[in-house]
Amino acid sequence: MTAPGLAAASMLGQSFPFTHWAASMRHRVLGPSQSVLVYTYTFEVGPPMLRWLLEPIVVQVFNWQTRRRFARLRDFLAHSAGEVQRWQRAQGMEEFV
Repeated sequence: MTAPGLAAASMLGQSFPFTHWAASMRHRVLGPSQSVLVYTYTFEVGPPMLRWLLEPIVVQVFNWQTRRRFARLRDFLAHSAGEVQRWQRAQGMEEFV
């Protein structure tokens, strides 16, 4: 069994301040117990007449929150490595352990 290497999502409708948002994550195995997660995103802020004002602020907040969340994920994985490996073995994912 292999784990999916790519996941993607996009926003349906609108949610202030975003008029468009899409992201993808790609997981690459580097070696035993070593991998990298590549996160790519794009978004547009609205309303269009305020984009010049809102977008720089939203970019800063979004980047800060993204770094914060991935740091929490890194810390969780470091703390729970044994449990994650046991789960991977139970799922038949030995190539990722």
